[in-house]
Amino acid sequence: MSNIPNLEITEEGIKSPSYQEVLDGTLEDLNQAFGGTMDKDVTTPQGQIAVSMAWSINQKDQQLTYLASQFDPNFAEGRFQDALASIYFLERIPARGTAVTARCTGLVDTIIPKGSSAIDDAGYIYYSSSSATINSSGYADVIFVNQTTGPIACPAGSLNKIYKSSIGWDSVYNDTSGALGQDVESRNNFEYRRRNSVAFNSQNQNLSVQSAVLAVDDVVDAYVYSNDTGSTINYGETAYQIAPHSLLISVYGGDSKEVAQAIFNKKNPGCGMVGNVKETITITSGYIEPYPKYTITYLSPSPKPIKFRITIQQNELLPSDIDQQIKNAVISIFTGESGNSRARIGGLIHAGRYYTPVSNLSDYVNVESIEISKNGTTYSTSVTMGVDEMPVIDINDVEVIM
Repeated sequence: MSNIPNLEITEEGIKSPSYQEVLDGTLEDLNQAFGGTMDKDVTTPQGQIAVSMAWSINQKDQQLTYLASQFDPNFAEGRFQDALASIYFLERIPARGTAVTARCTGLVDTIIPKGSSAIDDAGYIYYSSSSATINSSGYADVIFVNQTTGPIACPAGSLNKIYKSSIGWDSVYNDTSGALGQDVESRNNFEYRRRNSVAFNSQNQNLSVQSAVLAVDDVVDAYVYSNDTGSTINYGETAYQIAPHSLLISVYGGDSKEVAQAIFNKKNPGCGMVGNVKETITITSGYIEPYPKYTITYLSPSPKPIKFRITIQQNELLPSDIDQQIKNAVISIFTGESGNSRARIGGLIHAGRYYTPVSNLSDYVNVESIEISKNGTTYSTSVTMGVDEMPVIDINDVEVIM
């Protein structure tokens, strides 16, 4: 019988012996095989054989432990996460381009069709995700999506040229930076969507609506809240007004007609809605002309740049590009590309989540403070987004002080 401890499968999960326990057992097995007088010093030839055997056994134990963890949605990643999500008929969102809100000016009542294009200073072409009509003030705020996927920055003021013009559309300009795209949906963002998708097949619940909206192409984020009272309430950090017995559905990105259809399919019949986007849904199934029409209202939140001020201790041994490394790390965490959940509409952004990733950049990084601001003037350890605010960030929004 071997002296190497077995990998145990218990009600709490898999318990794997440590490398040292495996090595001790391997040395004892060899000792018994050679008559009980073997020198167990690991620097000897027989000791080196034991070390190699123990390492191989321990590696297999670790692989089996990892494999067992992949059946838990809280830890699954890669192909294993894809397999679990397929049970819910979900697929990982492929690479997506940066989404940015730009103000389009021109002749009143001019329609800017879905797919209209603009170009930024770096030469990237952006397409509008939804059609829009220039209002009586002479402008329309339109969300454009970069046709080149990935976390490509679109700083404020850089999307400023019409690529393919339409009659009556004169100019385009983004006052704020864009919501960075992604190479592929991260593990945590995918799990967030999977968890919410449990409500996808249900009706008349907030999560039902949110799950359906998040499934619409090019939707970056969504937030749903219902006012179940008989009075108007001021909700969230920005005290957004929600009428009695009404739904607030805040959605950034996506085609407005597709978003409206998703809302109609899941919302409670007869409930009110608040927001700044209105679309008409026509129902043809089960009816003859004239078909019933419904007006769907939802909120398209304004982009809100978030500022970071990171103070680290000066050290001559710091990497020469530590400033850039810190900025990249902050953006990666903010957008969810590092594996965590991205900054979201109506969510809390806390500095505590950024300390460890920044500190891990180098053994010589000593973080003194991380502060966050919504206005670039007042800084604190955390900020909370309003339901009418979409958190965005640009590399110039991160200040590193040494």
